[in-house]
Amino acid sequence: MERAFALLKLGRAEEALVDVEAVEAEGGAGAGEGSGGGTSNTLSPQQGAIHDAVRDAVARSRMAADDFEGAAAAFSRSSSATAGYNQAVCLMNLGQDEGAVEMFRSAVKSNTRDWRSWQGMGGCLVKLEKHEE
Repeated sequence: MERAFALLKLGRAEEALVDVEAVEAEGGAGAGEGSGGGTSNTLSPQQGAIHDAVRDAVARSRMAADDFEGAAAAFSRSSSATAGYNQAVCLMNLGQDEGAVEMFRSAVKSNTRDWRSWQGMGGCLVKLEKHEE
C-alpha cells in the first residue's frame, strides 16, 4: 500500500490502482507492509484510507475523460464520504437515472445535509417524471 500511496502522490493513480488491487487479491496487508510477512483478511484503517484515495483519484480522472462507466465502477468500490454522490453523477451522465436516484438516496441517508445529492436526486426524478417523489 505504501507504493500505491507514493504513486498516487506522483499523480499516477491508474498505476496505484494496480497496486491496491494486488494487495486486495492477497487478502489485505501484503508482505513487507507491517504484516509480519503474512496476509490478513481485512485492510488496516490506514490501508483503507489509501484504498479510497486511490479509487477516488482514478474515478475523478476517468470522469474528467468522460469515462463515466469506468468512474462509476471505481467509485462503487470506494467507501469515501463522497463516493455515493460521485457514482450517482456518473450514472446520471450515462443516462441511468433510476440507478442515479438510488445512489443519490443512499448518499442522502449518509448525510441529510448534502444539498448536491438532494439536487441531483430531484433533477433525476423530474427527468423520470416522478414528481410525486
